[in-house]
Amino acid sequence: MPSEDDDRLVLESRLELYDVPFGDCFTVETSFVVERDTSSGRLLARARIGIPFSKSTMFKGKITVALEEIFENQRVSIFGKWGPNHLLPTDRARFTNRNGDVSLSFEQIVLPPNWVWTSPWKIDKSYTECDEEGWSYATDFPRFKSHLARGKSSNKRLGASVRRRRWIRMMAYVPQDGTGNTSNGTSRSSSPSRASLTS
Repeated sequence: MPSEDDDRLVLESRLELYDVPFGDCFTVETSFVVERDTSSGRLLARARIGIPFSKSTMFKGKITVALEEIFENQRVSIFGKWGPNHLLPTDRARFTNRNGDVSLSFEQIVLPPNWVWTSPWKIDKSYTECDEEGWSYATDFPRFKSHLARGKSSNKRLGASVRRRRWIRMMAYVPQDGTGNTSNGTSRSSSPSRASLTS
């Protein structure tokens, strides 16, 4: 989706692949920014590629660093209190995928073979506009998709009925040495496959 002003052009795309080995769906998000350097007047180009995995997807030998993501969802009560217990029967679950149509939990995220965790679960405060706790707000859950498409989210509670925040955990591919052990000397079975919820 292109967006531009007088000195800046942003091109964004999102591609979902369903024929990836060892995974149900592999998503690649790209952002290409062209902007004018104020000091030299030259045009500068920057490219960013994001790879959120859905379930434990991998490309053997092609991708060495990736991440898993889970979205936490809440609704506000009539008394102004936020929490998962206020979600309506028609709402998405407390923890879901990005689209909100698949219920997830931190415990069910299992590493693919030859991958190891490189970080604990943490709140991502940089993927969109959010408050100090990582929450972004909307009048209803489907609004989040249009907010991200516009490249602008809301970090304000006023007038909002729902909110969500993104949890991520980084992982890296570690080749095997032919004996069933990873190249760093650990066995594949000893690699962590689940994490406790930490902030």
